[in-house]
Order: sequence, then C-alpha cells, then structure tokens
Amino acid sequence: MFQITVTKSYSLSQLFDDIREQYTYAGTRGEVCFMFTDNEIKSEQFLEYINGFLSSGEIPGLYSTDEKDGVVNDIRMVAKKECGRDFEDTGDWLWRYFVNKVRSRLHFVLCMSPVGEKFRTRARKFPSLVSGCSINWFFPWPEAALLDVSKQRIGTFQMETDPQTKQHLMQFMAALHRQMLLMSEEYFMRFRRSVFSTPKSYLSFLESYLVVYQQKFEQINVLAENIGGGLMKLHQAGEDVRLMKINLAEKEANLQIATKETDTLLLEITEATGVAEKKESEVGAVKEMLSRDAQKVQAVKDDAEQDLEAAKPMLEAANKALDSIDPKALQNVKKLSNPPALVKRILDGVCILLHDPMEMRHCEAVPEKGGSWIRDS
Repeated sequence: MFQITVTKSYSLSQLFDDIREQYTYAGTRGEVCFMFTDNEIKSEQFLEYINGFLSSGEIPGLYSTDEKDGVVNDIRMVAKKECGRDFEDTGDWLWRYFVNKVRSRLHFVLCMSPVGEKFRTRARKFPSLVSGCSINWFFPWPEAALLDVSKQRIGTFQMETDPQTKQHLMQFMAALHRQMLLMSEEYFMRFRRSVFSTPKSYLSFLESYLVVYQQKFEQINVLAENIGGGLMKLHQAGEDVRLMKINLAEKEANLQIATKETDTLLLEITEATGVAEKKESEVGAVKEMLSRDAQKVQAVKDDAEQDLEAAKPMLEAANKALDSIDPKALQNVKKLSNPPALVKRILDGVCILLHDPMEMRHCEAVPEKGGSWIRDS
C-alpha cells in the first residue's frame, strides 16, 4: 500500500511522480494499493486526474514520449511470454497491454468524509468517484463493537488503577460514544442540523484520552516527586533545627560563662586604666619639668656658644702667637735663674690654663698703702 506524504511544497508535479512510480510498478511487477484521503487533497486538480484514471485507466500527460518508449521496452518480454501467439510487437499494442495491466493491478482507495458540502460537490464534479468505485459506507458501530475496541485500546494500556475501575472505564467510553450518537440524532430532529461522528472519531477519542492520561500521569508523578522531595527536605530541616537548638543551648551556657569572665576582665581593665591615668599624669608632670630643664640647658648652651664664638678670635690669635714662638727662646727662658716679672706672669698664666700645680717656694708680705701684698716669687 502506498500513501503520499503531503508537505507545504507538495504540488501537482510531485503527485504525477508518485502516481507514475506506482503506475509503472503495477504494470510491470504486481498489485499495488494507492490510498488517498481528503486531507491530502491540496488542489481540486488532484481529483481531476484521479477521476480520469477511474474512468479510462489512463492519466493524460503522465508519461512523455521517451518515458512511454522505456515502459514499452520493459514490458515487451513479459507480454511475449503471457500472450504467446496473440503477441504483437507494436508500440500501440504493447501500450494497451500495459494500460490493461495497470487497470487490473492498481487500486485507488479514496477515504473521504461525508460531512459538509465538499463531498457532494466533488461527487457532482467528478462522477467517476461514485460510478468508478465500490463504495463502502461505514455505519455506526454497535455498543458491543464499541466495547471491544475500548477493551483493545485501554485494556493493554498501563494505568495506575485496579482492574475493576479499568473495566468500568472501558464500559463508560463505549456508553459515552453511544450516548453522543443518540444526542446527535435528537439534535437533528429538533434543529435539522447534522453532527457526524464516525468510528474514526471514536478511535481518535480513545487515542486522545490515552495521550492526555499519559501527560497528566507524568505531570502528577513529577509533582508527587517534588512534593516528596519537599517533605524530605522539611523533615531534614526539622532534624537540623533540633540539633541547632541543642548546640544553641550549649553555646548559651558557654556564653554566660564568657560574659562573667568578660565582666571580671572589664573591672580589672577599669582599675588598670585608673592606675595608668595616674601614672600618665605623673609622667606628664615629669615631662613638663624636664622640658623646663631642657629649656634652661639650651639657654646655657646658647650662652656658652656665644662665649665660644667670642673667644674664637682670641684662640686663633693665641695659636698664631704660639706658632711664632721660637724654641731657642724657650731654652733661654729655662736658663734664667730669676726671670723678669713679666715672664713669670706669663708662665703662671700658662700653668693656670694647663691646670698644672704651682709651687710657691717662698713669699713675703710687703706692706703697702691701704693693705699688705704678697711679693711674688
């Protein structure tokens, strides 16, 4: 059985390709069934060519001249075997032989719904759809058949329920479809409007129920897993809270001990702070006193430096005078047994400056006017 696959780009040329393929297969090989539904009719031209095949067995323009020659060459040996003496090796005879083979082997199965105006319109426009076909009218299934189909579809389907409930569900499905048919008849009697429901509608209803059931079952399973996980987490959280309370009680006891120790340490620090402040005040007083002494020392240092600066010229002059002393003169001074008074004063001054002891060999008091004086040595 062959059935076309309709896409957005499916066109008349593609339909010709599909029919040509099945046409050739039926003429050269064997039986083939071409199923065509009303959902696959993208254009009314599709039915026009099918109508032509049903009326005459040929579709105009299906094969080009070259393609016909190829088909005739392929079927020549088959026709020669089957026909024997009746065989005629001409193109027209072989083509008629091929077409007759296709007529007997290629079967179009048209599946159309009687709902609406389209079926009546197509039957008027393409009469071979009625006259060239064997029509199978599908009447409503009896309730026993509906129940058997329900058992076949639902009975093997895995459901989370007990067998009794599953049996009631299958009976309910059949009863529901039967009730819908009765209500459709009542609707037609009251309002003269038809609501068609075919066995395919019942099959689609069962399939839709099973799909929705599976989807909802998976969703509920996910929710149940999430809830179970949440409950486990809540239980774990409660256990964690219990342990935390125990740890908290222990830490509170430790905290109280630490608080007492901290208070004691704070008192010690306060006392030590008072002692430190007292020491700080004493150190401040000593520091202030030392600062005043430092100022005095600095003043004395400044005065000494001023005196030093004032004495530097005399020191330099003395160094120059020292450099001008002749060693021979010192030898001459040493030779003097009784140096002049000026020389003695100078040497006495030198001894004083060098901090050398001065020996007084003899001295005598000389009465002078206004007091007594000691004569130098």
